[in-house]
Amino acid sequence: MRGYFTALLFSVACLGVTVQGQRQVFPGNGQLPFSAATKADGLIYVSGTLSAKGDIKEQTKGVIDGLGQTLTKAGSSLKNVAAATVYLKNAADAAAMTEVWREYWPKDAPTRTTIVAELVSPTALVEIALIAVADGGERAIITPAGWSTANPYSYAIKSGDTLFMSGLVSRGAKDNQPVEGDVTTQMNTIFANAEELLKAAGFTMADVVANRVYLTDNAAFQEMNKAYVPHYPKNPPARATVIVGLPGPTYKVEVTMTAVKGAKEMITTPAADGTPGKPSPTLSSAIKVGKRVYLSGILGNNADNKGDIGAQTKEALTRIERTLKAAGFEWTDLVDTVVYITDIGNFQGMNDAYRPILARDFPARATVRTGLVGADGLVEIMFVASK
Repeated sequence: MRGYFTALLFSVACLGVTVQGQRQVFPGNGQLPFSAATKADGLIYVSGTLSAKGDIKEQTKGVIDGLGQTLTKAGSSLKNVAAATVYLKNAADAAAMTEVWREYWPKDAPTRTTIVAELVSPTALVEIALIAVADGGERAIITPAGWSTANPYSYAIKSGDTLFMSGLVSRGAKDNQPVEGDVTTQMNTIFANAEELLKAAGFTMADVVANRVYLTDNAAFQEMNKAYVPHYPKNPPARATVIVGLPGPTYKVEVTMTAVKGAKEMITTPAADGTPGKPSPTLSSAIKVGKRVYLSGILGNNADNKGDIGAQTKEALTRIERTLKAAGFEWTDLVDTVVYITDIGNFQGMNDAYRPILARDFPARATVRTGLVGADGLVEIMFVASK
């Protein structure tokens, strides 16, 4: 894993710029198939970054410093970060990580989602992936009237037609206290808060284009879906649902939403023979809006590739390619990725299958170990593309 740290933490030393259309790629050192950052449509997507040494505070500082260097090279800065996803190895490290976080963002902090997941290095304690606004772009903090301001993150940040929202858990927005209960109760609380937050920003639930749902128990998947689906009666957002830990012991589910204003097109992945695919009532294969397309997390498991990470990765990417082409996009338009794998031992096998298909000028990426809700699934991949 030594090369992994070199690729992630010290990639800024190798940053050059590849320009493809309006997309700029800031490559790492080439050891792994992702770039340090990509820039498109006014946003910078920075790969999940981790550190090799020290306790949680030292690692958090090292990671944020490295992210800051990458953002500077890409024409932004830490003060312009709109959204952060923090992957913690241990839930008990959340408070210490946040203590360092507050040093960098004492006010007007980014939105944040924090989950507990195994990282691809045995010594890494934290990994952070970012989306930032380019220098000169809009970055407006959204806080509904009366909501608690005690948290170390912003509830939402608006940039142009895009709204980034923090991961929402079942918590009273005004008193900041957990709302306990089953998954249905917690989902109802999350969506009530989401609707109020969207309204404060001038958005509605119909503007949500992509969700990441984090469940602590796979057995609650159907209960979550039953509470989720009524909020999206038409053109449901792209979505990935994975099984993780959450820092708060009472929380059973967390939902991170991205909303974009504008005319939307629901994309359904075509069948392998080119015939139209069958739409899902729970999610869209992809949502196209403006210059971007948001893809759902896509698995590649089938009856013939059980237990084969390389074959499942290739099949997932084959399905993704059909989805991209249906939306009028190509591999070279990809800007951001999250890869969920069920076994850290499959990291290299996934990369070996991933690299030759995307070939070069890779999008930003984070990779963590989570549970998946698909039976026999070993990998799930979620992309954002931008022209």
